[in-house]
Amino acid sequence: MTLGEIERLTKEYADAWKLLKGKIEDLELEKEAAVRRHIYGIKDALGRVTDKRGTLGAAILSAPELFEKPRTITMYGIKVGLQKSKGTLEIDDMDKTIRLIRKHLPEQAEVLINVKETASKDALLNLSAAELKKIGARITDTTDKLVLKSTDTDTEKLVKAFLKEDEMADEQEAA
Repeated sequence: MTLGEIERLTKEYADAWKLLKGKIEDLELEKEAAVRRHIYGIKDALGRVTDKRGTLGAAILSAPELFEKPRTITMYGIKVGLQKSKGTLEIDDMDKTIRLIRKHLPEQAEVLINVKETASKDALLNLSAAELKKIGARITDTTDKLVLKSTDTDTEKLVKAFLKEDEMADEQEAA
């Protein structure tokens, strides 16, 4: 192997790299042109989806009795219904709750109590209502929340990508 051969191989590599870079740049230009061609139709369709989502959501919330069992139904590839929210953990007196965890749940204290001596809300959410009561905590705000979700995740990802690109384009226009 000589330096001349290394130089020749380097040039071949550089040429291949330039070809790849050109192909990627061509693809990006085509992608940008396609976005420009379709963005208004996508925005219009997105507006329709937003409008129809609001109407459907209001209809579901106005008839919760339809979603007692089962709580959700999939129709036309859309999951609709109601589900319980996780709720909000409330602790009235953090020091008291920590003392009560150590007293009533000593085997779980390392998990339920953060090192900085605050109760671990994530871990406490796994406790039963009776256990929470023992340590001076409770879960509130467990109201029904709306479920309206497409099962077509690939399209959802594309829509999010288009929305992100659209927001960036709007920001550039504003600048």
